[in-house]
Amino acid sequence: MKFPVKFINDNLIINYKNECFVYYHLKDYNYGYLSEDEKMRIHNMLNEIFTQHNSSDVHMLVIGAESSISNMNESFKKEIRGDLKDIAVEHIDDITEELTKKYGKNQVKYRHYIGFKLNTLIEDINLKNILKELKLGFIDFANSVNSMFINDFTKVNSVDIEKYKKLEKLLYKRVNKRFRLEKITSKDYGYIINHLYCKNKCAYEDYSYKPKPVELGGLYDILRLSDSFISEKEKYLKISNDDNKEYVSYLVVSNVTSELDFPGSEILFDEASLDFPIDVSIRFNVLQNKEALTKVRNKSKELKDLDEHILTSNNDSSSSLVDARDNANELEAVLDKTKESMYKLNYVVRISANSLETLEERVSTVKDFYSDYKVVVERPFGDMLNFQYEFLPASEIMVNDYIQYVTSDFIASLGFGATSKLGEENGIYIGYNLDNNKIVNIKPAIAAQGIKGSITNSPSMAFVGATGNGKSMLSDLIDYYCALLGSKLLIIDPKSERGNWKEDLIYLRDHINIINLTSDIENKGLLDPYNLFDLKMAETIAVEILSYLTGITIKDSKRFPVLKKYISLISDGNNPCMTKIVEALKNSDNEVAKEIGIHIESFVDLGFSILLFGDGETEKKIDVSKAINIIQIEDLKLPDKEIEQKDYSSMEILSIAMLMVVSYFAVEFIEDDRSVFKISHLDEAWVMSKVQQGRVLVNKLVRVGRSKNSGASIATQSALDLDDDAKNNIGMKFVFRSTKIEEIEADLDFLGLEVNKENIDAIKNLETGQCLFQDIYGHIGRLDVDLVFSDLFNAFDTRPPMNKEGEENV
Repeated sequence: MKFPVKFINDNLIINYKNECFVYYHLKDYNYGYLSEDEKMRIHNMLNEIFTQHNSSDVHMLVIGAESSISNMNESFKKEIRGDLKDIAVEHIDDITEELTKKYGKNQVKYRHYIGFKLNTLIEDINLKNILKELKLGFIDFANSVNSMFINDFTKVNSVDIEKYKKLEKLLYKRVNKRFRLEKITSKDYGYIINHLYCKNKCAYEDYSYKPKPVELGGLYDILRLSDSFISEKEKYLKISNDDNKEYVSYLVVSNVTSELDFPGSEILFDEASLDFPIDVSIRFNVLQNKEALTKVRNKSKELKDLDEHILTSNNDSSSSLVDARDNANELEAVLDKTKESMYKLNYVVRISANSLETLEERVSTVKDFYSDYKVVVERPFGDMLNFQYEFLPASEIMVNDYIQYVTSDFIASLGFGATSKLGEENGIYIGYNLDNNKIVNIKPAIAAQGIKGSITNSPSMAFVGATGNGKSMLSDLIDYYCALLGSKLLIIDPKSERGNWKEDLIYLRDHINIINLTSDIENKGLLDPYNLFDLKMAETIAVEILSYLTGITIKDSKRFPVLKKYISLISDGNNPCMTKIVEALKNSDNEVAKEIGIHIESFVDLGFSILLFGDGETEKKIDVSKAINIIQIEDLKLPDKEIEQKDYSSMEILSIAMLMVVSYFAVEFIEDDRSVFKISHLDEAWVMSKVQQGRVLVNKLVRVGRSKNSGASIATQSALDLDDDAKNNIGMKFVFRSTKIEEIEADLDFLGLEVNKENIDAIKNLETGQCLFQDIYGHIGRLDVDLVFSDLFNAFDTRPPMNKEGEENV
């Protein structure tokens, strides 16, 4: 049997018949949780790709390769920087060991390729062309002789190559309008052929191949890609390479017993749920309407004759035969009415395993999988090598016994290129995708680097959902890993839930700084803006804080100018501080100023207000030089979310003012030192969203990080707590369970999902520790958070002690 591939040049590939194909990689597109209208839009775009080209032969190829968890983490370890590198490397090794126990050594990753046969241009027949064709004929004859003796190499005329490249450019413009199609290179062809022949088993990202030129003009080594020992049995192939041995079997679709409903028939998308990789080859040729009608009418006649024969034998027609006749009649009517083409299709599935026992188990599983879609697959005897060749790029349909005649709608309904992929190839392991049971990794800093394919350049993250469903657990996990990888963290902890980290994360004890802001006299003025910021910034923040405490807005033409005047007056003096502002207002001859000063003074005597009102002389500074810095304010009293702002108590108002100052400090933190990635974590952000000054501050916290190699981590109870400016600048989004319809609808809008019963139920039915996750590429899926180690779970568990007893880790 002659090896089909003859020549590779960039994304061109020529077979032994001198037919030229061109292949593209179809970029994965998110398919999970889309509306029916959106799925239909994708279906129609795929349909256009199949119907608007001029190729008579199209090849859809799905390659499912196993990528090593160990290799994945080894490559990630090379990216680690910072003082905690040794701890991080040891930790990742421990994770690798645990994930291997849980998932096995490998994970499945699919790549989708689509190939078209290029039609040759019809040239004018003249003497010059005749002479040129004679010359090319002699070259082809010489090549065929050479190939008999030098079977590894073949020469292809450069004139043909240039002609095919021009045709490829025209085709690419036509088919690339709807989907992101990448022109593949020789690397992809080498990877596909090596994969099919069980050679050089590694992840695509780690694979390299470049055709080896032998002489100028284009001699390339191709056969070495498939240099394997193949033993063909009736039901499988045994493929051997050095110490590696695999068993490969092929299944082919022999019958589609009923029409596939769309949406709901995306077989290629649903195959990702299998816990082992498979490959799929779908080849189809266009049949013009007239030829297609003839085929269908002949088929109808065959079915009718078969049905009549059964009746004459006093037997009843089977239901499948009746359905087949109905489908044939319906298809004939459609073709007659629409004048559309049909497609002659061969659909083959490739299954491989390291042992015969495993191979048989996988074959049985795949048969059951297709049976659920009313699709019959068979395992032909004696044709395994033919199907091996049929999978190769630029090959052809090798076995014609299982041809199916379908419309373009059938092909577009299969879900080619659809994915539920989440996260990065390697990175911080945060859990697994419940929709396909695959590992989910993230890299919080990567969005700001303009990664190809991402839909955002924001490294900020948002965690939304009702209290007690796992927001803090996941956000703390990500913070923890970022610190290990060399990032700096500032965590604003208004409920003082992280005071145990030094004890529970003992190996990070020297790198954790818990700043517990108490009302002790030695902390006087610690949060005074003039103690934390430069003079200009301090004056601005003082205006914001005192305006909020007194309820004075910029629209108050009587009081706001007075307040602003006295703040500026103190700012221009020696050792400015908040206490001096209050004294200047209170002792003023201006009655309005005096009234404002007395109002503010009523706050000064409240508990921890000593932090906010310094004397300008004795204040110490907040140190955030360590990897993990946690700011906690003792006795902070946050209002309930349901309470209106006008009903806040004086302590609640003062608590929010404190949070505002700390949040401004967080903004300054992330603006410092662009060489280090920084995260500023604001917990209970809904409190800030209740006041205008707070909303502006949250927006700034999210927006500033994009240009400062920094990200904000915002945890709140609903997307309703974030305004449009903040939501538009969030990169990764984590939506946990909620039961309030209004909040669920806002969360779905935040994710860009349609508000329908299915998606509402998806959020309602999430369990504790589960969320809908949208990564920086726009992919959405159900994430099950996995902390792996009990010590991390215990450190990040914020439940009251009475709720922890006797419960298993989630």
